[in-house]
Amino acid sequence: MSDVWTPRDHQKIITDYVWDHKRCNIWAHPGMGKTSAIMKLFDLLLLCGSAYFPALVVAPLPVARDVWLEEGQKWIDFQGMRVVPIIGKTPAQRHAALLLRGDIYTINYENLVWLQDHFGDKWPFKIIIADESTRLRGYRLKGQGGKRATALGKVAHLTGRWINLTGTPSPHGLESLWGQQWFVDFGNRLGESYTDFLKRWFIVDPYTRRVEPRPNARGEIYAALADCAISLRVEDWLPVEKPAFFEKRVNLPDEARKLIAQSASAA
Repeated sequence: MSDVWTPRDHQKIITDYVWDHKRCNIWAHPGMGKTSAIMKLFDLLLLCGSAYFPALVVAPLPVARDVWLEEGQKWIDFQGMRVVPIIGKTPAQRHAALLLRGDIYTINYENLVWLQDHFGDKWPFKIIIADESTRLRGYRLKGQGGKRATALGKVAHLTGRWINLTGTPSPHGLESLWGQQWFVDFGNRLGESYTDFLKRWFIVDPYTRRVEPRPNARGEIYAALADCAISLRVEDWLPVEKPAFFEKRVNLPDEARKLIAQSASAA
């Protein structure tokens, strides 16, 4: 049975922010309801007759396969939106998914090269949500980064709205930010290339290639992103004095089911 979605205060902030900022970063800890807050944005845009649809959500496989689809089914408010996962193992399965009419399509990062090859310059998605956007941190100009981010970089300029979602924007240090931010502003804030970014804010050891931020780096980088990013911490908005336990049902691959069955038998 579906429920009516009642947003929390921090979710209202997220929805309002992405409404006002067509290309931005949402840095919010896991469990803060980023998915449903973005679903509310989709709902509002569709009600207004937005020409930006269909939207594409790029996410890790379990999230692309299950989370966005379940979120659309969980709340009465979002059930009018058609969510279509493009996560088939074969090209034929993915082609079949694309033939289904959808408002929101979801795909895992591993299939990005295939999707970009399929559409080329006829890219139909005017909204892109990069869920767990740190997967894009290795993007570099001239195809020097990862293949998946490079494939997405070829069509980024064809999108009107771009939203990066993550709870940990710089897990490997501040240098993780340039690749993600390029998809938001094409180098306007942090430098036109990763090389320029490093020269301005980092010291690179010529022998070990170890990267260390300059003393002024953190403050200046965050200031440069202040008009296109918001950061929300779970402890500022939700009670975290005691652990919270949630039941989450997942669809396990057959291989995983067999391993669990074998372990149970051995025990």
